[in-house]
Amino acid sequence: MKTGMDAEVTLLDRSHRAAFADFSRVVWGVDVDAPEWTGLPGDARNPYEAASPSCSSILISDGRIIGHITSTPVKLWCDGHETFMHWLSGFHMLPETRGKGLAKLLIGRLMEERPVLSAVVVVEASRRSFLSNGWEFSWKIPEYVQLLDARAFISTFSGVGLRSVPPALQWVSRSLKSPVVRDALGVVGTFANAAYQSAWSVATRRADVEVRPTDHFDEEIDALWQRNRSRVRCAQARESAYLNFMFPAAGGWLKLRFLERGQLVGYAVLATARLDEWQGLHGITLATVVDMFWELDRDDVAQAILASAADIARARGAQVLLCSGTDRRMQKAATRSGLLPIPKTVWYGYHSGDTGVHLPVRPSDWFANRGDADAVGSLGPRP
Repeated sequence: MKTGMDAEVTLLDRSHRAAFADFSRVVWGVDVDAPEWTGLPGDARNPYEAASPSCSSILISDGRIIGHITSTPVKLWCDGHETFMHWLSGFHMLPETRGKGLAKLLIGRLMEERPVLSAVVVVEASRRSFLSNGWEFSWKIPEYVQLLDARAFISTFSGVGLRSVPPALQWVSRSLKSPVVRDALGVVGTFANAAYQSAWSVATRRADVEVRPTDHFDEEIDALWQRNRSRVRCAQARESAYLNFMFPAAGGWLKLRFLERGQLVGYAVLATARLDEWQGLHGITLATVVDMFWELDRDDVAQAILASAADIARARGAQVLLCSGTDRRMQKAATRSGLLPIPKTVWYGYHSGDTGVHLPVRPSDWFANRGDADAVGSLGPRP
């Protein structure tokens, strides 16, 4: 496909390997070994790659790749049926191409190849490119936060630039320019936070579960998904092979199994990262419940998972625990576990060109969280 900029939109293949190596070095700092490159954008460890291969679209001008986006296959459960969906990532346009309406062509090319698609973005300009292709992109994934170490948390920021916290804490942050005020507030905050968490601990009932870390999820996870998928309208399938592909233990992901009397009743994936900057906070250690799934009729299990995640995160030196989810049972568990809602940061979008797949518009009809697509972003594991 030709564009008005003397550029062509096409699918990435082996003939582009040298140009793609140059693009990767410039954009991502990745040194692709062009002579050995296969031309396949997908990862063979993805269990869905063989049945529904990934693909990438690129924008080429004068032999250079100046724009790129790629897809990754997942299995989608929607209205009682399974199908394949691809989530899009690696969306990047070189500076000279921006503002010319070319980004939408990259998305449109993949829409021709893969009928059911999703994506998550944080940049408004990217969202507009999807909207111009007729995507539904109207809501963000709800997020919740729990202070694990209030005093250390307060010491990590200067009171400037704080955004993704409850409004009351944003107001308090303006008083933190003075070290004396900050120290005093740290003491008060510690007691207040402990009282708040204790009140919720007494007021809610949590299941008595055993927590077992594991390097690999197995068929127990698949059985949990099969038992509970009818309780959600639309979700990426929670199958062990895909979860192991997305969250390898070697990459620093902590996978947790939760058992009750020897029976698996839930799982969670936890990431811990020390961040130079996150939403105005500097030098903070943040733990994120990237994904969790459980016996969905058991609120006490969900609350036990979050309580255990908080204990593990605290032991790993995290000052803050973050979790997210569109599902109302997830939100209920977060609230009853003493987590507070914070401003949302991640847009979730989707499109179906398959007349047999009707993706719901309401976020509450989805089971989506930071584990979907690449929504975890920069919050993935790091030392």
